[in-house]
Amino acid sequence: MLQKVSCAIVKRFELFGLVNDENREIYLFGSHQLLMLLINLISMIFIGILFHQTAQCLLYMALFVPLRTFAGGYHACSSRKCYVYSMLCIAAAMLIIKLDFLNLAICYGAAAFCGAIIFKLAPVEDKNKPLDDVEIIHYRVRSQVVLVIEGLFLIASLTLKWKTGVVCTTLAFLTLCLMLVVGTIKNSKLKVKS
Repeated sequence: MLQKVSCAIVKRFELFGLVNDENREIYLFGSHQLLMLLINLISMIFIGILFHQTAQCLLYMALFVPLRTFAGGYHACSSRKCYVYSMLCIAAAMLIIKLDFLNLAICYGAAAFCGAIIFKLAPVEDKNKPLDDVEIIHYRVRSQVVLVIEGLFLIASLTLKWKTGVVCTTLAFLTLCLMLVVGTIKNSKLKVKS
């Protein structure tokens, strides 16, 4: 379905002379990625609305995405599975926020524990995107900088007793921590097999 829509977009660009045979594949890939991004964004907002947690959903994603971008971790084997897993993670986070059973002490402890694991493990590569030594250093530094900034946001939220900020940050750290651990386990199993 998305492939057909991407092809239709690129054909439209070809009619306007914006795309030629040389760069057609690049535009196909780009339009497919843009459509996936829009679907993910709309789905994420829908989940936030469904749980009456739209602002919390946006905050959670604003904290999670920058860390995930640089830290890596588990990647599903297909874009469909990635979409399903991502939406399940967002729904689970919104459910936890909605149920409101986490107190500040639990959040602080969980965030500190998960932050330490993220600091230690990141970046975790994927078999489809192995990292060379320079990239490992680059992504490690970037993920640690983002982690420190978000840690400062967590401390500010704790100081102000802003529970939403504390819980969203903790859940972002927890989700990424799980993805890094699962990605590390997956990578070690792949190395054993080869």
